[in-house]
Amino acid sequence: MSVKAEQKARNIGEKKEEGKMRVILFPVPFEGHTNPMLHLAQILYSKAFSITIIHIITHLTSLHPSNHPNFTFRSIEPDHAETCSVGGVIELITLLNRQLIEPLRKCVAELVGEVNNEIGCLITDAHWHFSQDVANEFGIRRIVLRTANISAFLGMLALPALRPFYTLPSSGPFI
Repeated sequence: MSVKAEQKARNIGEKKEEGKMRVILFPVPFEGHTNPMLHLAQILYSKAFSITIIHIITHLTSLHPSNHPNFTFRSIEPDHAETCSVGGVIELITLLNRQLIEPLRKCVAELVGEVNNEIGCLITDAHWHFSQDVANEFGIRRIVLRTANISAFLGMLALPALRPFYTLPSSGPFI
């Protein structure tokens, strides 16, 4: 390809990027949740969507934006002192649902405020309960991505049946 043709192709790509509808993805910072979200982002990108991923900076984060040059990344931070002292996964997700309301709201407000930025939807992990309120506030559709498989659902269905046999604690965290 000639230099002129490369320049023309690059310019067309830039113009196309400006006109793309943006999809915002917000995964839980665990590998089993982030990887399916990244796969979905890649599929959407291949269908001409502009991708923005809002990620959480924590000690759990394994997401490296430099590995995904086609996506735009925005980061939000919880209170690290609190998140490091939490005991289990359920407590951590509950804490993050409380701590991330304002950071997510601010991040989405910035994205909505950008010029020529039509946002198609916000795709969140099923564990981000608070994100529906943020999406409603900005008039953005929200799609929930549930990353669990059939084995996880069957396990959850079995929990109530195990309780009468004292196999599980009657209260408190299971994990």
